Amino acid sequence: MTKYTIASKCLDRAAKVLDSATKNHDLQNVIGLVSSSKETLLSHASGASFEDSTVKINSNSIFAIASMTKLVTTIAALQLVENNQIGLLDEIESYIPELKNLNILQSIDQGGHANYLKPERSPLIKELITHTSGYAYSMWNEKIFISDNLKITSSNIDYLETPLTFEPGTRWEYGIGIDILGILIERVTNLPLEEYFIKNIFFPLSMNDTSFSIEEGKRDRVLSMMKRDSKGLIKSDLFQPEFNNLDSPMVHGGGGLYSTVIDFAQLLRTLLNQGSFNEHQILLPETVSQMFINQINSYQLRPHISQMPDLTKNLDLTFGKEAEWGLGFMIHPKGTKNGRSPGSASWAGFFNTYFWLDPLQDIFGIFSTQVLPFLDPVTFNTFQEFERAIYGVEQ
Repeated sequence: MTKYTIASKCLDRAAKVLDSATKNHDLQNVIGLVSSSKETLLSHASGASFEDSTVKINSNSIFAIASMTKLVTTIAALQLVENNQIGLLDEIESYIPELKNLNILQSIDQGGHANYLKPERSPLIKELITHTSGYAYSMWNEKIFISDNLKITSSNIDYLETPLTFEPGTRWEYGIGIDILGILIERVTNLPLEEYFIKNIFFPLSMNDTSFSIEEGKRDRVLSMMKRDSKGLIKSDLFQPEFNNLDSPMVHGGGGLYSTVIDFAQLLRTLLNQGSFNEHQILLPETVSQMFINQINSYQLRPHISQMPDLTKNLDLTFGKEAEWGLGFMIHPKGTKNGRSPGSASWAGFFNTYFWLDPLQDIFGIFSTQVLPFLDPVTFNTFQEFERAIYGVEQ
């Protein structure tokens, strides 16, 4: 590990990127955090609450982190692997018997009839983690999108009834596999998923503001969801934080957590410290090392074409560079044009929250806002400008 010294002018430039985005009304609000394994180097919040412009956001503001939840679920599964409760190469039907009847959706004919094929085998736990299981998302997969619209499937609700779209272990496609993994964790531990997270991840890492539901005393810290239309930013009518879900919050392995940049930084800092935080070792160093190694052979992380443009743009976070998938996130074996070193890792959340880890330089970054659609070009360009500023890379 090489200690990367970020010049103060780079940190100042990064803060100005965020301030410029809110001043120009490109974003309602945004927070950027950059840290080493030992200390926070920059934590800068810009903008205000949509409801009250006099209420400025800060590093304790609460965001819906969506698919950044997947990293937490993956860490939980890897803990079970370390404890010999599950194996990465175990077939998932061994733990979820309902999946013994799992099929592959081959096609849907003009009459709306679905044609299925029995897979050669059940997906493996590792394939759930690495998105090579055969599961897909309807928002980026045409077959599942059509199937959901025809009420053949309901992939966003009935995960255990959702078919595969290809033979397990034959290619990469981003999908609901981590949601299935969350169910598997509950079956193995006999604990609700959030209870397992609290006991084994959130409490040891002092992630006190991370949860699937929002306590009444914290609701004034939760940011509203915005969306960008032809006229600019408006309050989203597609999604808003749930305040009436304390009895039945949306708990999924693949999404649903609320958090702060401070809390999520604790998780990323732990990974840079080889799984250790203070006196707590939540993962073994050798497990953390495996997370940063390609786990999908030579399968390509091909772009996914959006089926729901109001919700998401085409999915492609490779920055035009070679990309792989480890255990929990995407890997750039040769780095990126924005400054990341070879072997860096990253991923994102559906509401335009992003993170990256650069073990070689001993830094990580978080960029967090709340706006739809996912990968909105204005927001994504701001994120890239922020990252380039940190690394001192000119556009």
